[in-house]
Amino acid sequence: YKRPEDQIFPAMSGAWTYGNFPKGSRAHVVQVGLGDNRTFLHDWGGSDRNLGWVLSAVSRDRDFCGVAVEPVWKHLDAAYKLAKDSGYDSNVALVRAALGEYTGRTLMYRVDELSPKELQRLDTAAREDYEMKMSYLRNMSCVEELSDWLRENHQWLEERLRPLGVHLPITEDVVPLWTWERLVEQLGFKGCEVLIIDTEGFDVEILRSLAKYCAYRPEELPWVIQFESNGLCNARAGYNCEWYIIPEL
Repeated sequence: YKRPEDQIFPAMSGAWTYGNFPKGSRAHVVQVGLGDNRTFLHDWGGSDRNLGWVLSAVSRDRDFCGVAVEPVWKHLDAAYKLAKDSGYDSNVALVRAALGEYTGRTLMYRVDELSPKELQRLDTAAREDYEMKMSYLRNMSCVEELSDWLRENHQWLEERLRPLGVHLPITEDVVPLWTWERLVEQLGFKGCEVLIIDTEGFDVEILRSLAKYCAYRPEELPWVIQFESNGLCNARAGYNCEWYIIPEL
C-alpha cells in the first residue's frame, strides 16, 4: 500500500483512495457516509464537535488513525482537505466507494446543487426553502435504490421550484461497492474502536458484511457502533432488520 501524498490513485475494484493508513493498526474510527459537516475529522481537528459524544469512546494513548468511506466525490475531497489541514492525512485513509454485502459496482442517487444562474431565478422565499431542504439533500446520497426520505424531500423541493422554471434533477452514478472484508484487505487495518454508519437505508447491509467478516475474527469487532435506526433500512427490507441485526453482531 503506497502513500500517494497529494496524488489520487486507483485502488482495487475501481475505487479511489486518498491518504495512508498504518497497516496492522486498529483504527480509532471507521466512518461510512460522511456528509459535509459531521465527520470524525471535524471533531478530531477541533473545527466542529458534532460527534464528540461518540469519539469520547476512543483511546488517546497512541497516534490517531482512521478510515472514512464515502461514494460522493465532493464529500470525500472535502474530508481529505480537512485531514491535511488537521495534520492527520498521514494516518487517515479515505475511500470513494459504497459498502455492502458483495464486491462490484452499484447505482448511487444524489441531488446536485443548482447553478449560480439558476439560483438567481429564485425569490427570497424560494431561496430559503431551497437552502433548508438542500441542507439535508446534499447529504442524502443513497445506493441501489432511492430512499423514501430522499424521494420525498426532493419531490417537495421540486414542486416548490417548478413554478419558477427551475428543475432540480436527481443524478444517477455508478460507484464501486466493497464488502467490509475488501475494505480491510485494501487498507490493512485490524478492527476499529468506533464504527459510525450513516448511509440512508444501507446501514444494515454494511453491518451484515461486518458481522460476516468478524464471525471468525471477533477481536476485530468495533467497541462502539452507531448506525441509523429511523426505519429507512426497514422500508427497504420489508421487515424490522434494524432490530434483528443487533443479535447478529
